Order: sequence, then structure tokens, then C-alpha cells
Amino acid sequence: MVITGLITEYNPFHNGHLYHLMNAKKITGADMIVVVMSGNFVQRGTPALLDKWTRTEMALRCGADLVLELPSVYATGSAELFALGAVRVLHGLKKVGHVVFGSESGDISPLHQVANFIQTESDDFKEALKLELEKGLSFPVARERALSKLLQGNNIPNLPNDILGIEYLKAGLQLNTSIEFHTMKRLSSDYHDLDTDKALSSATAIRKSFSQGNVDSISHTMPKASYELMQACSNNAVWPTDLSQLLLYKIRSMSREDIKEIHGISEGLENRIKDASLKATDYESLVEMIKTKRYVRTRIQRTLLNILLGVKSEFVSKVYSTSNAAYGRVLGFNDNGRSLIGHIRKDCEIPLVTNVNKYVADDQLIEAMLNMDLMCTDIYTLLRGDGKGALDRLKQPIYLKSNDNK
Repeated sequence: MVITGLITEYNPFHNGHLYHLMNAKKITGADMIVVVMSGNFVQRGTPALLDKWTRTEMALRCGADLVLELPSVYATGSAELFALGAVRVLHGLKKVGHVVFGSESGDISPLHQVANFIQTESDDFKEALKLELEKGLSFPVARERALSKLLQGNNIPNLPNDILGIEYLKAGLQLNTSIEFHTMKRLSSDYHDLDTDKALSSATAIRKSFSQGNVDSISHTMPKASYELMQACSNNAVWPTDLSQLLLYKIRSMSREDIKEIHGISEGLENRIKDASLKATDYESLVEMIKTKRYVRTRIQRTLLNILLGVKSEFVSKVYSTSNAAYGRVLGFNDNGRSLIGHIRKDCEIPLVTNVNKYVADDQLIEAMLNMDLMCTDIYTLLRGDGKGALDRLKQPIYLKSNDNK
């Protein structure tokens, strides 16, 4: 049985994702597709547009067999942390033979070259990176320049999905995994493209049109099943601006010393954030006041989310350095996925959690990670407006029977 893993956010599931899923099956000859998906908060440090169960159903209706939640500590982290967590989950299942990811280049060779070079962590690379960071550059730009100098090339991959692909490959090297990685060229619009005229439009463009109430204008950009679910949930969407009051309250009520302990805070950033929180009136103005050339928007957004969630540097360091910091939280499955769960359970090296009420963690770090996932859902419902707590304990994984998808 050939099992292929996909690492996703599906925020929301669009035609580009469908192309990725279907082509991944062809590339690997997959019998089953296992998706590791971000939960209610995503890697850019913002809430997902739609909750994780709705996005899980989108994935199942469009061809996925089993959907697992990427633990929130990884899902809301840097590209390195995001990739490491996702590969840890898939590697820990012990049944996944392939991972297929999209990239701007569509060529895995240069990605492998950079991943191998970074993984060695040579003194020359560390020194070159340090020198670039001292110029006040953001980490991604500093790393690209350091690599260009040492690899003597001007074509170092520097686009979002290429960078993420490098991190997947680097994580695979760290774990010494037997998983085979493949990449395919993204055919959808550029990550930041706001045009929805094309059938393969970016998730950013789709979210923007959706926010403006132009639901009909995006129907051609999504599979029918996904679009129908999005229409049905149009009143339950959550936007970054919904973070405004909770986040401003949290920052204003914290001391500078408390903020300093949060993951992502360095070099006096706690002072900039605290000062901005006393002047800002909403989320957007808060981010604008804090961001700089070095501290780019996405890093600031992730750091602000860490403040809201109380994610400390010490906790993330433990997660990063502990090799078994992973579990498979099942969000949904179809008939094939249901049988796959039993197949995986025979040999998996990580906990496979289908019911959080019955699962008892035998590791304090795993318990803390899972509790963070539950807290994310509780906060998400406040942002959404219904405020209902403990949904993770009330909702069962989605089971899409074969007859339900006709």
C-alpha cells in the first residue's frame, strides 16, 4: 500500500490544492492520502478563515483519506518549526512513504542542495549569517545572502514555498526519515496575488474577495464541494482584525518582563510591542506600529499570537529539541481513512489521538502541546462570536462515508 503525505493549511481549500492532491497521487502512485493540516490558527500568525473541522470536510470531500491536525505550537511557528513538526508527524506514523509539496521552482535539486548545506551548520555559514543579521536584515533575507556568498550562486531559492520545501527536506535529514520527498511546480497564482479572475487563484485573493462579500466571484476558484461549504459558513468566518480587543487587552495587562519571556521576543522587542499596544486601536495599527525592516509582518503576527496564547520561549525550545514531540490528532477520515487508522496504529511511534476525552498523555510535553491545541479552539470560538468552549472535547472526528460524498 502506497501512502502519501501532504502538509497543508487549506485556508481555504481551492483549485490549486485540488491540483496538488490529485497530482501527488499520480506522482507517487498513492493508494491513500494523509493530510497534516494546521488547526484553527495558521503559520502566518493569524486565525484560519474557517474552523479546522470545516476545512477538514473540504479536504475529505476533495480526495483526502485521513486528516490530522498539525499541533499548534508547530502550525503557528516559523517555516523551520512548521516543517519540522509536520515531518515529525508523518515520520512518526511509520507508514507514509512519500511527501509531495508545491514549490515555485518545481525542481527539488537546488532545494536539496541548500537543505544539505544548512543542515551541516558549518562555522562559515554561522559566521556569514551572523554578519548579515548584524546589518539589521530579517532572518530569511540574511540567510539568503549568506547562502549566496558561500554557495557562490545568485539563484538561491527565496520564494515562500521554495523556502518551506527546503525546511521539509532539512527536517527529513534531521529525522533520518525513509520518507521520499517530491516537489511539483505551483500552477496557482503567486502567494500574494490578489487576482481572482483565474481558476487557479491564491488563497490570499480568495480570502480578500470573500471578506468583501464577493462570494459569487470566487465560485470558479474552488472545487464545488469546497465552495458550498464556504458558502454555508459565510457567517462564521474569522479575520485577523477579530484579534484586536483580546490581543490589546492581553498585551496591556502584561509587564514588559512577562512579554520578554514569550517566544519570538528578542533585542528589546518587548518594549516596542508594549509601547505600540498603548497607542494602537486595533490589530492592524498594532502590527503596523511594531514591524520594521528586520521584524517583518509575518514574524510580528506570529509573536503577537504567541503573546495571546502565552507561548513562552522555554516551551518552544523544549518542543524543538525533544525528538518525540509529536502526535497525530485525527480530525477526520473517509472509509479508506478509517481502515488506515487501524493499519497505522500497529506500528506508529507517536500517539494517534481519535478522542481527546479518552486519551491520557504519558508525557508532560505532549500533554502541554495538546492543551495548547484545545486552548486555540477555545480562543477561536471567542473570535468567531459564538464563544462556545471545549469544542475539541465535544466534537468527534468527521467521518465522511462513501455515500455521503455523492
